[in-house]
Amino acid sequence: MGLSKRLNLLIISVVALASMMTVPCIRGQDCQQSPKDCSATKILSDFPLLYDQATSISNNPTYCERYERTSLSEDGTIANYDASYIYYSGDGTLITDKCTYVAVSNTLIDMTCKNFSDIVYPFTLDFVSETNCFVGHTYLDENTKIQYYYLFINPYSDDESYEPCFSWLNGYSSGNVYSIHDEEKCKSVPRKP
Repeated sequence: MGLSKRLNLLIISVVALASMMTVPCIRGQDCQQSPKDCSATKILSDFPLLYDQATSISNNPTYCERYERTSLSEDGTIANYDASYIYYSGDGTLITDKCTYVAVSNTLIDMTCKNFSDIVYPFTLDFVSETNCFVGHTYLDENTKIQYYYLFINPYSDDESYEPCFSWLNGYSSGNVYSIHDEEKCKSVPRKP
C-alpha cells in the first residue's frame, strides 16, 4: 500500500473516531438564533413559579427573588405574580411586591413590579430549556444600555435540569455568573413556597 493510500486511511480513521466521540450539547432553544422556536406566552403559562437563580451582574440590587403566578390572561399574554425578594443594601427584610409580565412577542416580555420601580423592563428571552429554566437579558436602567443576563428556574425541576441554562449563561456572559440565591440568606424566601 502506497504512502498516499495510507495517509487517506489515516485521515478517514481520524474523522471516523472524531465523529464517534460525544460532544456535549446544550439542550434547549437559542431564542436569538431561532426566535420563532421560542414563546414568551409559553414561558408565562409553563412557569407558575419562578426563582431568579443567577445573573451576570455582580451588584444585582436584590436577591432571593421568587415569583408566584396569581393569574394568567385567557390569551396567555399577561401574567400577574406575587413577588418576594430582599434588597442587598437593606437590612435583610423581606419585600413583597406585585409584578406584571406581558408577552410582547415570541422573545420579549415586559416586566414591571410596583414597589421595585416604575420602569418597564423589556426582558428578551435568549435561551429556554423546556419547563426547567430560561435565560434572558434586560437593562438595569435606561441610561447605561448595558445588557445583564438573568437565569430563572422552575423550582420543581431537579437541579441537574438547570445545567443547560447555566452553561448558556456562563458562555454568553464570559463567565461572569453570580448566584443571587444563598440558602442561608434566603431562608425567608425558599425556592418553593
